[in-house]
Amino acid sequence: MNPNKNTTFDTRAVTRISLVLRLVLLGSLLLARSSTRAQTTNGVYDFGTGQSQDDPASTKYAYKAVNAPKASGTRAYAINNSGTIVGYITGGECAVTSDQSSCGFVDVKGKFTTVACELDAATEFFDVSNTGEVVGVVSVVGGVAAVIWEGNEACSGLDPFGASSAQAEGVAGQDIVGFYVDGDTNYQGFLYSSKTGDYTNIACAGWTDTRAMGINAAGVIVGDVSNSVNGPFEGFMYKAGKCTVFEYPKAASTAARGINKSDQVSGWYTDTAGKTHGFVKKGDTFAALNYPRATGTLAYHLNDQGQVAGWYADTAGVNHGFVATHQAGSDVTPGETSFGDITDVKHVVPYVTLSSTSGSPSTTVNLSSRWSLYGATRVAFNGADASFTAVSEYLITATVPANVKVGYNTVEVNAPSGYEGALYANTNFDVE
Repeated sequence: MNPNKNTTFDTRAVTRISLVLRLVLLGSLLLARSSTRAQTTNGVYDFGTGQSQDDPASTKYAYKAVNAPKASGTRAYAINNSGTIVGYITGGECAVTSDQSSCGFVDVKGKFTTVACELDAATEFFDVSNTGEVVGVVSVVGGVAAVIWEGNEACSGLDPFGASSAQAEGVAGQDIVGFYVDGDTNYQGFLYSSKTGDYTNIACAGWTDTRAMGINAAGVIVGDVSNSVNGPFEGFMYKAGKCTVFEYPKAASTAARGINKSDQVSGWYTDTAGKTHGFVKKGDTFAALNYPRATGTLAYHLNDQGQVAGWYADTAGVNHGFVATHQAGSDVTPGETSFGDITDVKHVVPYVTLSSTSGSPSTTVNLSSRWSLYGATRVAFNGADASFTAVSEYLITATVPANVKVGYNTVEVNAPSGYEGALYANTNFDVE
């Protein structure tokens, strides 16, 4: 595997492996160990709502963190219509059952199964179809291999066009997509049919690198393209042999990762300050995803209900998986249907909404909330205390402090109704 070929957002030099349940065994079988462990504590889940400065006010998501028991890191990459989540973990059960640096996992209603394809250095799961097929990657000596997990005791390989290095990234029905390294060390996408055993090359004209990352039941493929191994990248949709390239507005780089039956596309973008944010795209409309208080958010595959799987990094640098669900009752765009009820969310982290999202020191900002702000003791912009006045139980007027830093600032209100005593604004405040 050429580490320079990885997206700049994925800093792990771990190879990826294509895995699919219940498909015809391809290539030589590799022994696999799997272990199952039920999650017995509610402590691995937390919930919140978030909204970026790029989101329309009506577009809100609720977030559920996904953390495997005792794992040192968890990344979720996909969720299917049944709510099954796949991804990979470090530490935890992986360290107990194998000597690999990472193991794939399948989470069915909080019950985690970890999988290590043996004779390899790492295993990662990237997608799961609505009928339970799972795809992912493994690292091998000298590179990466695309493989299929048969469930239980077998992993088998994919070999697109005889490439020495390949990764499988998405699955829908009997079709698998991914990418391989060609003779010029560029990335080329592929589509594999488990029904016929045939491979189809996926390449967008005018770009040296094409990576196919997701596919829906209608055969529409998404991924990213670039003309440099280091980016910047742009997303694409591939349908009937035609590539349509797109980018998140004003983004420095855009990566598409998943697509559902409604042609909603999920992925992430990097802003001009170098921070990553998830997104969901429908037509020409984008909604940004930002896990509350995360230093970076990356969205991957989404299901037909619009639930998005991904991962975020906390302020300590630890990775956590998440599932983002659009809140019922809020509009997305005219004519677009709701994403459904968030029945699995036990509570939502309280937050405040800002009357404006930019200004200079001494600017007056209204902070409103549907949660009570009664008893508020402090308002702070990135830790800098602000003077404030409680106008009503649900409204506070604050003045941007003189010692606040220039740029994006988190806004915090200390009040009894907050999560652990604090409510955070659902957008940053840009000090000019």
